[in-house]
Amino acid sequence: MSGDAIAEMIQRRAAAAGFTAARVDRLGGHSLRPGFVTEAFGAGADALAIMRRTGHRPPVMSGAETAGVMFAELNGAARATP
Repeated sequence: MSGDAIAEMIQRRAAAAGFTAARVDRLGGHSLRPGFVTEAFGAGADALAIMRRTGHRPPVMSGAETAGVMFAELNGAARATP
C-alpha cells in the first residue's frame, strides 16, 4: 500500500467521522505516528523498540533529530496518565 493510498484512507475515515475539510486535508499516515509512540510507551515498550518500528533514528545518528527528547517526554507523559 502506498503512502498516498494510506493518506486517502485516513482522510476518508476522518471525513466520515465528521472532521472539518480543513482538518481532513492536514491528515496523512504520518499523523498516526505520534499516537502510536504514545500508546507503545503506555503499553511498556522501550524507546529502541519503538524507534525500530517507527523508523526514528537515534539522536546520535542525526544532529537534527530530537527523537530521544521526544521519547523521554512521551514516556513520562504516558506513564503519568492513569
